[in-house]
Order: sequence, then C-alpha cells, then structure tokens
Amino acid sequence: MSEPSREPDTRDMHRARPSPQARLSPIWIVPIVAIVIGLWLVYDNYRSRGPLITLTMSTAEGIEAGSTLIKTRNVEVGRVERVQLSDDLTHTVISARMAPDSEAMLTEGSRFWVVKPRIGREGISGLGTVLSGAFIQLQPGRGEPGVRQFEVSDQPPVAPADAAGVRVNLISQLGNSLRPGDPVTFQGYTVGRVEEVVFDADARRMDQRIFIESPYDRLVTDTTRFWSASGIDLRLDADGIRVNVESLEALLGGGVTFGVPEDLPRGNPVADDTTFNLYPDEDSARQGTFNRYLEYVLLVEDTVRGLSRGAPVEFRGVRIGTVAAVPWQFTASQPENRDSFSIPVLIRIEPQRLGVENQAVDLEEWEQRFRRLFDNGLRASLKSGNLLTGAMFVDINFHRDEADNYVAETFSDRTVFPITSAGFARSNPR
Repeated sequence: MSEPSREPDTRDMHRARPSPQARLSPIWIVPIVAIVIGLWLVYDNYRSRGPLITLTMSTAEGIEAGSTLIKTRNVEVGRVERVQLSDDLTHTVISARMAPDSEAMLTEGSRFWVVKPRIGREGISGLGTVLSGAFIQLQPGRGEPGVRQFEVSDQPPVAPADAAGVRVNLISQLGNSLRPGDPVTFQGYTVGRVEEVVFDADARRMDQRIFIESPYDRLVTDTTRFWSASGIDLRLDADGIRVNVESLEALLGGGVTFGVPEDLPRGNPVADDTTFNLYPDEDSARQGTFNRYLEYVLLVEDTVRGLSRGAPVEFRGVRIGTVAAVPWQFTASQPENRDSFSIPVLIRIEPQRLGVENQAVDLEEWEQRFRRLFDNGLRASLKSGNLLTGAMFVDINFHRDEADNYVAETFSDRTVFPITSAGFARSNPR
C-alpha cells in the first residue's frame, strides 16, 4: 500500500503576476500643461503681431524708442521700437511695429510725417504734443500693399492723397520765392496750395506742384494761365506807376494765381499732372497768349534810353505789339545804304491783340498787308510814355509825306520796319 504524496496540490492556485507600474507620475501634469500654455501664448503673440516697417528721417528729433506712437486720425496704429543711425551716418533709421489690422494702410502712396508744435502763416498747430510728446502721423494712400520702407517728411502734406481736386505741375525758368504751403488764389480767393517746389538742375528750371481743391478745380482749363503773386508787384514803365497786391497772405509770403485771358475761351477742364508755364506776372501771362506774330527790326539812329523789353507797340493808342529785344543782334552787319551806325530793336506785331482768333491768323497775309502799308507811309517812332519814369514806347502811324522814299531792307533775316525821319522821341505823357 503506497503512501500519500506530501507535496501540496497547486492545481487550484492562481499564479502570481506582476502588476503594471504607472510610467507618468501625476506630478508632471502641471509642468506639461504650463509648457503647452506657454507655447500657445508664444504662437498667439507671434500670430497677432503686426508688420515691422522701416522709416527713414533726416533727424530723430522728438522720437523715442518704445514711447513714440504712430497714429491715423488720432488712433494708435503702431509704435516705434528702435531708433538708430544709418550706416553712412547721413540719416536716421526707425523700426516700428504696426498693428495687425494696419496691413491695408501700408501702400505705395502712404505718407508719414512728425506731428509737433509748428508756427506758420495759418497760426500755431500741434500744441497738443507739448504734453503728450511728438508722434508720427500716417496718411494711408492708394497703391500696391505690402510696402515696408517709407520716408518720413519734414512737413505735413498740404492735402490728403485722396482729396477731391486736381494736381497740376508748373514750370518756370526763373527762381521765385514759392514754398510748400503757399496759397493758390483765383481773383483773390484761396482755392489751393503749393505742395512741392523742386529745382531741376539738368533743365535749369523750377518745378512746382500745386493742388486745387474741389469744386474750384473746374476753374483750371486748357486755356488757363498761371503767374506768380509773391509780394508787391511795383512797376514803372510807359504806362506809369502800377502797384498790384493779390492778397494779404501773398503780401506776407508768396503765392500763385491764375485765370483765363479775356480774349481766350474758357476751355475744357484738365486732368491730373497737366503741365503749365508759370509766368512772373499777369502781363507776362497774357503776353504768352499771343503766340503768332510778325517780327520786324527798327534801326534807330537816335538814343534808345528808356526803351526796354516788353514796352508796347501802339497804333494810334491801340496796342498791336511788343518790343522783344533792346538791342538785338548788335554786332550784325548794317544795311549797305546806311551811312551812320544804327541800334537794332526787335519788335513783334501781334494780330491777336486786334481780336483776330489764333486759327484765323495768316502771317503771310499780314506780312503782305504791312508791305503795302509801308508804301503808303506807315512809319514807326519812339515816344516818351511817361515823364516821371522816362519810359518809352514804339508808336506807329502814317506819314504821307514819306510814302515815296520807302526802300525795303533786311537785317539778320528780318524785315526792317521803316522809321520816320522826324519827331523822334517826342513827349507823349500819359
């Protein structure tokens, strides 16, 4: 009989298994959440940041990094972050961070300038910046967006880029006292301003850009003439003493005025960037309308003292022309049949002064007409127009007793206008 086994029966016993260990301790939850939140804040800050632009200025007076604001219509749209000198030390470079919604404002036509206290003809402006400090004004413009570099102007613009009106260009051969901000007047009323004055060294001329606001822009047509209205126009000539002052503002500073000469039609309105000549005075502007003329030469054997360029040429008190040059071609050869040396004076006969329209001026017909009048005794003489100034003018009239002694002559390819042998430089006070 066998003995029972002493080993315990393990068939009904469960095998021991190792319990799984937690790999992430609860203590790491807080740092991980903090890192996630930090990364989100960094991303959100980067996503919400506006564009960074670069501004250039001649000097950074009143501009401080971190405090100077950029505004549009007194609303903050940016802030200056950094102010530094350029690499060549000729100007300052400003880095500014704009608001996220300012992308549409940064176009090719946008303009920047510094708002600070200024004293001008129109009074004192920018007093609000005495306590708050200077800021940079942004004027959004039109054009392609995405621009990141701009130049800050020293002066505020005369008119917004999208202002209703017309902008025209004026050119003049002589320098004048015009400055940006000077008034543009029409019959003494201010209708615009001078925006820009630049000297073109290559063309040796002054280029001005003016803005005329709506609804006065309709006054500028293709027959309009512009002339300078700077200060007082004091003139002593054959017509006497003339003093002309456009306005008190022009007297204190300068300005431009315009109009349509009486003998020209009103014309049609012009578009932007139309170019006009800027004349020194109103008489020169009106003289510019007489662009079709006959040129003659007076060979004066007497003194021409008192006769100057621009003096009138009259026929029985009616102006029909203008003295163009005194003297003219002084060293040219004299006609062979003249014994004494004469002083050549160039004059212009302007048929348009007699009411003849530009299209109806036939210069060949007028030249033949004057040839016949020379045979009938038409002669020129110099007369004193004003005893006080001593200015002289050219008087044209008929002298029947000299009709038979007319001999056609030329001087430097110009027909010689016959002069009377008597009555030269007689007084004819006005």
